[in-house]
Amino acid sequence: MKKKELQDLESFADKAEQALRDAVKGVIEEHRRSGIPLAMMRHGKAMLVPPEEVGLPVVAEAHTEYQIRQQTKRPRK
Repeated sequence: MKKKELQDLESFADKAEQALRDAVKGVIEEHRRSGIPLAMMRHGKAMLVPPEEVGLPVVAEAHTEYQIRQQTKRPRK
């Protein structure tokens, strides 16, 4: 994979990860405003958690390093 393609792929992954973080934050804030419990997994069990018990997720800001495997060419049949 070319260096430019690799940079574009990492940039896309960063944008996707940030979009997910923003979406989770928005859902938590909306549940707080409306007072609706959030469905979450805790200790391996699904449960409804009151919104005042849920803090905003703490996410490490360190850049995640992705490894991209080179595709091998398969013989044609």
